[in-house]
Amino acid sequence: MDVVVVDDDDFTRMLLGSALRESGNAVVAECASVAEGLDAAREFRPDAAVVDLDFGRGPSGIDLAHGLRKMLPRIGIVMLTGYVEPRLLGHARPLPSGSVYLVKRSVSDQAILSAALTIAVDPAAAREVEALPVAASLGHRRRLSDGQVEIMRLVAEGCSNAEVARRRHLTELRWLRRSPDCAVNSVSDPHQALINAC
Repeated sequence: MDVVVVDDDDFTRMLLGSALRESGNAVVAECASVAEGLDAAREFRPDAAVVDLDFGRGPSGIDLAHGLRKMLPRIGIVMLTGYVEPRLLGHARPLPSGSVYLVKRSVSDQAILSAALTIAVDPAAAREVEALPVAASLGHRRRLSDGQVEIMRLVAEGCSNAEVARRRHLTELRWLRRSPDCAVNSVSDPHQALINAC
């Protein structure tokens, strides 16, 4: 399979390229930016792309994924990042349909990355991959609601329970009652809260 790797970290890009080659893929380009990734896709017309989510300021990996899919409607896309939940970064735009999202630390061996590429290129292959030992790394985690993600982002910004409730247009007591899927634990400052998805 012809693959383009797009990651702004030189070391990560090198490791991904090496792992993909060792598993029998042809890495046709290794790119450090969204613009380079689009240019390489235009030139090489790859079967799949392994894309980092966060490129800092400017276009994100999600923007790149949408650009790739517009250019090559059948391209398989594997979004690789350190973030378990991409919405925590504030990206409102969802991944293109059929994309596979992998957390970098879950890519412990080449089999996981190969399985993700297989599913990204051929979603019907997901049934076959589910029987493999790597399936747990590709499994769907319990999806957080947009409200839970917003609350987690506000807490990470240092907002108090009262501030979270105000921004969510709820009374503090009503907010606590409406969050049954979350555990609200006091931190050292009683006005701060840490929300852990159950």
